[in-house]
Amino acid sequence: IGKVLRAPIPGLSKLDMDFQPLRGQLVHSFNLRRRVRKRLKQGGVDAMHVYTQNGMLGGAELLRETPSVITTDSTGRLNVFSVPYRTPTRFTAPLSKVNPIFERPVLKAASKVFACSNAVETSLTSSDYTMTLQQVERLEMGVHSPYFTEQLPPRDPAKRPVIVFVGTSLERKGGSLLLDVWREQLRDRADLVLITLETPPAEEGLTVINDLQPGEDRLWDLLAQADIFCLPSLIDQAPNAILEAMAASLPVVAHPNGAIPEMVIDGETGFLVDASKPEPVADALNKLIDDPELRATMGAAGYRHAKDHYDMSSSV
Repeated sequence: IGKVLRAPIPGLSKLDMDFQPLRGQLVHSFNLRRRVRKRLKQGGVDAMHVYTQNGMLGGAELLRETPSVITTDSTGRLNVFSVPYRTPTRFTAPLSKVNPIFERPVLKAASKVFACSNAVETSLTSSDYTMTLQQVERLEMGVHSPYFTEQLPPRDPAKRPVIVFVGTSLERKGGSLLLDVWREQLRDRADLVLITLETPPAEEGLTVINDLQPGEDRLWDLLAQADIFCLPSLIDQAPNAILEAMAASLPVVAHPNGAIPEMVIDGETGFLVDASKPEPVADALNKLIDDPELRATMGAAGYRHAKDHYDMSSSV
């Protein structure tokens, strides 16, 4: 039944007029509410953390019954432009005004709402959601990195540079574009490491790691061995992968979406480029490949920015 309710509607889906992302969230929330309600009835729950409000649509009464905190990296009004399998049309913005009708009751029922970026805080306190500054607070969620307390292994500026990408899906996360750019323009001057669940064919200069488990410490060794981090994703709002790369003193090349412009300071800790096209990605990577001193300077600035603003021990 859920698959039917959230399926695209032929004809309307091409125009982004079928409310498919919202219907999908409502189906997900229905199932989640049943499970949460059952658990709350068992007792012994003192507080609830909801991530995000779109996981509890229609569940405002559950948040009112239990002290609750919502953390969110987006709102419905913002998210409609970043759905990975949908292309926004001229109907997307006006139709997205329906989303807050379902989100507002959940947000207002929470004891506290944390926005993970300035853009989300602005959206929540706009006329779309009518939250007050007393109800909403900005909080960078952050990451844990051993390099916040331990010495990072030194990098050899004379060795062949290594570009690293982290993303479960190459196509959705921009890894396919990066792979094409590397094959066509960079393979003679840099190696590429793809940390992903996919298995592209082996070739010289390319390393694919598809057995890394979430939270595995091996990630930090892989980042320490790299020289440049590239995530040309058009859909990510606040990816931890960027923060982890910065915590390992890597300069970052990424698309300026969601909270990413707050994470990556353009021209200082990396480059923000239009990743919908290969040329800007290639240009940024070429600059970093050609200039070891620039890589080191940007990586050090990124490390300081991550440690000052995105250390999980502070956000917790």
